[in-house]
Amino acid sequence: MRTNEILTVLIPTRNRPHNLAGQLSLFAKAGLTVVVADSSDPDIADSVRATSQQAADFLTYRPETKFFDKLADAVARINTPVVLLASDRKITFPHAIESALDFLEKHEDYVSAQGYVVGFSTHNNDIDINRVIFFTPSIDDANPLHRHYHLMRRYQSRQFSLFRLKPLMSAIAQARTVEGIMFQEVMFMSALVLQGKAARVPNIINLQTSEQSFSRLRDIDPLYWFLHDSRSFFRHYVRYRNSLARFISDNGMAQLAMPKLCHALDATHAVWLNYNFDAGVLNFATQQLLDGKDLDLPHPRPPVPWRKTKWKDIVHSRRGNGRYIWRKNVLSAEPGHEIHLSREEVKRVERQLDIYFDTR
Repeated sequence: MRTNEILTVLIPTRNRPHNLAGQLSLFAKAGLTVVVADSSDPDIADSVRATSQQAADFLTYRPETKFFDKLADAVARINTPVVLLASDRKITFPHAIESALDFLEKHEDYVSAQGYVVGFSTHNNDIDINRVIFFTPSIDDANPLHRHYHLMRRYQSRQFSLFRLKPLMSAIAQARTVEGIMFQEVMFMSALVLQGKAARVPNIINLQTSEQSFSRLRDIDPLYWFLHDSRSFFRHYVRYRNSLARFISDNGMAQLAMPKLCHALDATHAVWLNYNFDAGVLNFATQQLLDGKDLDLPHPRPPVPWRKTKWKDIVHSRRGNGRYIWRKNVLSAEPGHEIHLSREEVKRVERQLDIYFDTR
């Protein structure tokens, strides 16, 4: 199919074979070309390979391989002009891929496109679709620094999206100039939007499972990193800021001299930190630190507990057994001018979920 001449799906995975079978079945039914880049532990790697080898090209990496090192090697093997990075703890829907790809083909000034990311959990045989995770609008300012500001002021990762190949490779290379999982991700996203616009198309591209990251919270959340080791946080930030400033300057993305550029970037990231630094958690942690206690902090994104359905929730029977439960807070998510999930979109997602869960 023509899509295969344009798009390659890359799934970077580690220790999650249970999520792959359903996802690969969805991609196979859509006729997509898929590459699985696996760095699982030895006792799990065979299971990942067995699940993947009939439906995807398979690349193997050592378990200690860093995420962006793995991406750099895998993406370098891809020849199509567009790449979809698909997460191994999200369900990615082909209909939204098609919509995002169509958008990129019609808008040459955009380097990436992503739909909404919605969270779900399972309860017995019910699929509880219970929260909207990523939804912020397209970043479409003509000025690269302004695009970066709009990314940071309401930061939501677009790391698993459709990307044009060359900007993707450049962003990966830039991420590898810094250390720390969080700053590598933020650098990746920063380098991306500095190169071009980033679209949010009005489809659900991912349902995210309730599985937690394998990384420590203090390695991926700016507030928790700062609270556990402020010296390390600021040391990594300065390296990140300086590398980002060089990237901007070397690529002629701003007219500011280096001192003013660094100052502007500091202000932009202060906006980001203010958005992420929960005042209640910060005060609670400070009191513990003043008393010489070990930090005991709440998780910033706790699992959504199961609750009985209410009259404004939408409930549909699943094929075979169980239900799809669409919570009111998802279907009527705020801000309403940014998020719109139609009944047709709900039906499209459910049809693909039937395929996903029938294969698991």
